[in-house]
Amino acid sequence: VVGALVKEEISCNAIMAAGLLDKVISLMKCDDPPTQSRAAAVISRCMDHKRARVPLVKAGLLDVLYNMLQSKSDDNWMASCKIIYILATHDAAMRETLSNVDGLVASIVRISRH
Repeated sequence: VVGALVKEEISCNAIMAAGLLDKVISLMKCDDPPTQSRAAAVISRCMDHKRARVPLVKAGLLDVLYNMLQSKSDDNWMASCKIIYILATHDAAMRETLSNVDGLVASIVRISRH
């Protein structure tokens, strides 16, 4: 349901303001790859709205994405890489932020060789 709601930017902003996307990010931390990838799909939809990207990064999204890259789940890899790709296309400052997350780029390289 939340995934459908965040398609519209106004709804996404309201859901962020209510703190519900923080709950979705929390679901990405659980030790259940299907739940993690479904939660990541919701966050990925939020990435369609440029104004949602920085607040989600500030909410700790990058650490969660790094942890998902450590998973053995191909679905987690794909979901997290999709979000990272969207963030990398945002602007130079966001690319710099991504490059400063210890192990993030190395994890992407590692799974690309898998």
